[in-house]
Amino acid sequence: MPDPAPPSSCVVLVPAGGAIDPGCDDALRELERRGHPVWRYRGYSAVDAVRNQLASDALAAGFDELMWIDSDVVFDPADVARLRAHELPFTCGLYPKKGPRQFACEFLPGTPAVRFGVNGGLVEVRYCGFGFTHVRRAVFEAVRTRLGLPIANQRFGSLRVPYFEPMTVPEPGGRWSLSEDYAFCERAWQVGFTPVADTRIRLWHVGTYRYGWEDAGSTKERFADYTFHLPAAPHDNPASAGPLPPPVG
Repeated sequence: MPDPAPPSSCVVLVPAGGAIDPGCDDALRELERRGHPVWRYRGYSAVDAVRNQLASDALAAGFDELMWIDSDVVFDPADVARLRAHELPFTCGLYPKKGPRQFACEFLPGTPAVRFGVNGGLVEVRYCGFGFTHVRRAVFEAVRTRLGLPIANQRFGSLRVPYFEPMTVPEPGGRWSLSEDYAFCERAWQVGFTPVADTRIRLWHVGTYRYGWEDAGSTKERFADYTFHLPAAPHDNPASAGPLPPPVG
């Protein structure tokens, strides 16, 4: 799938609290070979702060596309071009959390199931983790200007806009404290941008082993085609998922 613009216009941002997984780093080096600038930022203590700084620096440097890849996510380099080729403002790939049977995302209320793999496609989501996420300049500019975000850290000479500052939002029965990536998604929603996931993209979230789609709802068996079934309640943890049954008749 060809890129709609030169790879040099899309900077790859990699916050790394420690070592970068070898599988991830191999793919990052391939992106560099293809012409993408790759910024690896190691040793951060607060992920929201480093995301704010990386976004502010990349936009100031003139990049129109910011591709976020976490240091513990293994991916196919061709899938960066896949996201870019959609020419949408805010796209991502989905991956599971490490341990609990959940995706690192919040699906839209009322979503009964999501198909992954060769028969997957584009699905709007409410929030997504930023382990493999492509965001265009227009989203950041709208969030900053329409929500009146301040420019901070003038005294230190490294200007920073709090795009990813954690926040809380109301939900039935109380409030939800959002992590930095979900908080960005909430701000994007507020100014009219919806995250769109491409569920054909296979990502691996590296922990005690490589977690894949299926780990969000079933055993570690792998499938080329997979449907994730959501629970009825929007924030319930248990979920049942697996390959679709064969057609009847």
